[in-house]
Amino acid sequence: MQIKLSSVNKTYKKNKHALKDINFKFDEVGFYTIAGKSGSGKSTLLNILTLLDFPSSGTLNIFGKDIDFNNQNEIDEIRKKYFSIVYESDNLLSNYTVEENLKTFCNFNNIPYEVNNIAKLFESLSLPIHLLEQKVSKLSGGEKQKVCILRALLTNRKVIVLDEPTSSLDYDNSVEIFELLKRLSKNHLVISVSHNVELCEKYADHMMFLENGEIIETKDFITNNDKYNVIENTDNFVENFKKPANLRFFGKYFLNNALFYLLIFAFCFLLNGSTNLIFSNYSLLNADNVQKTINESPVSQYIEIYEHFEDTNNDGENDYFDILDERSINDLEEKIDSPAATDYKFNEVIEIDHFEAQIRSILFHEDLNEAKFKIIDGNLPSSDNGVLISETLFERAFKKDDSILNKELDFKVSEYSSYYNFFLNKKFIISGVFEVNSEVSMMVFDDSYRSEMLEYGSLESELSTIYFDLKGNAFANFYNNVYDKAVEDENTIIVNNKVFNFSFSDGKLLQYGLINYVDLVTLFAIYVPVLFLALLVCFLLVYSLIFKNKDNIVLYRILGLNFKKSLLFNGIGILIANIFGFIAAWPVSYFLVAWVNKSLHGSDTLMFTIVHLNWFIPILSLFVSTLLLGGLTYLLTKYLYKKKKNVKL
Repeated sequence: MQIKLSSVNKTYKKNKHALKDINFKFDEVGFYTIAGKSGSGKSTLLNILTLLDFPSSGTLNIFGKDIDFNNQNEIDEIRKKYFSIVYESDNLLSNYTVEENLKTFCNFNNIPYEVNNIAKLFESLSLPIHLLEQKVSKLSGGEKQKVCILRALLTNRKVIVLDEPTSSLDYDNSVEIFELLKRLSKNHLVISVSHNVELCEKYADHMMFLENGEIIETKDFITNNDKYNVIENTDNFVENFKKPANLRFFGKYFLNNALFYLLIFAFCFLLNGSTNLIFSNYSLLNADNVQKTINESPVSQYIEIYEHFEDTNNDGENDYFDILDERSINDLEEKIDSPAATDYKFNEVIEIDHFEAQIRSILFHEDLNEAKFKIIDGNLPSSDNGVLISETLFERAFKKDDSILNKELDFKVSEYSSYYNFFLNKKFIISGVFEVNSEVSMMVFDDSYRSEMLEYGSLESELSTIYFDLKGNAFANFYNNVYDKAVEDENTIIVNNKVFNFSFSDGKLLQYGLINYVDLVTLFAIYVPVLFLALLVCFLLVYSLIFKNKDNIVLYRILGLNFKKSLLFNGIGILIANIFGFIAAWPVSYFLVAWVNKSLHGSDTLMFTIVHLNWFIPILSLFVSTLLLGGLTYLLTKYLYKKKKNVKL
């Protein structure tokens, strides 16, 4: 059984040949060395032998198996089954003891950690046993290299591959390593790259010289391999044993990289927080969400639609441009799917008890009931002479004096008023106060007075304003069926080719409820840049973790350069940091949303909550951030293994 390279070529961009027509066989046991100057193709050849790279052409057969370089799972399995790799750098976790390094290697590779076996290996490698408790950072270069070789022997794999094992060692330590490799080659196939031609010729069984990617010479120092004990193909991985827990290792690993994961956490916090706020502000992009907000509000919300004024004569005074008519009202009621409350112009001062009240408009009970105005003080009228007053009138004219409620009162107007005879010899009872978020002072009379009041009102009987209660689906219907974002004046609507003004009882509805894309850009001017900044920094941090972190690069090699295990290892730490970022971002986002709403309230003018942070929004944010970070980790780890960046020999 052999490892056989047949017509292997490796070509990079611009037709640069790293290897040219390599044909060579490695027996099942023996000590093979590969020599050559820097850039001669030694490392490329080892990368292909250990399945870390693929040839541009040619075939590789490993112990009777032709390698399919398109099958990554098969490649990982063959590498794990046959090859133990010792890199030029020591690839040990420097902040851990030798024992912790060996246990970590065993745990991740399903190898039993047997104390007796470790002791025998220490003795065979001339390593004092007390070094087990020594931190790697305290070891000499020769001791580190021996520990790496010992670690490779724990796998009991057929092939031990070494890249410049003596490059950083003095001559005496180099001799010791070569003598060790010679002994190991009695039962293993040992393949080593080295610049030290003298030691290679002294200890190697076979030697290959490379120059410009070609084999220029081979030397055989031993031809009879029968004296070697050809090892059997044993199962290297014991699956049914109880592995030591990895919790201690992970705890120490995360502590050693605490600053890095703290940064990951901080930017995951920003990522989750900004995503929370963006999703919470989605209510401002969706009329149905605003409708839900209105429906949940304890305060009634209304839209007022009234005549459009325009200075048609250019005399500095507003003239009526379009006046509400029955056809327009019916059309609006149909599109909004809600009854309208009709407001008539009145503009009279009424003396009531010892108060003077400036009444701007009047309504009738039928309209009031259809529009579902809320009674906030007193009761609905129980008789025909019962009237209701608006909260604005109650506050301005009567100073919220409850003494005027539920008693018969004379209503007196000027003798020059067109309504003088209507109020003469009549008494009325103010039974209650109704809620309407309007600055207009209103009074509501029984429907039995409608025709008489309109008759006395003469020209003032024209409709002044209509009101729609925005609960139910009224706001969404208004936005979808009436409001036109293309109209130049955002405070106007067009109905039956007539232009009318509108306003909301809560002015913030116009500002935030109806989408104004200029306002929208301003609204997201903070959240979106923070989101992209967090994403960018998270990308850089994850990139650094995967490609630049020395402990991680060591672990990739400890894991046998297995894509799935490396992905899982990279992903666990990042996702844990993300979860903690999510947990921290939730309450902060909640209080920030509360602060935003409070700041928009001003002096209690905002009657509903603009921004929502529903229970599902943080969950959605966690899902999105996990998807982004998980996808990023997967793609970068995939790129790592595709390009073999930083894991090449």
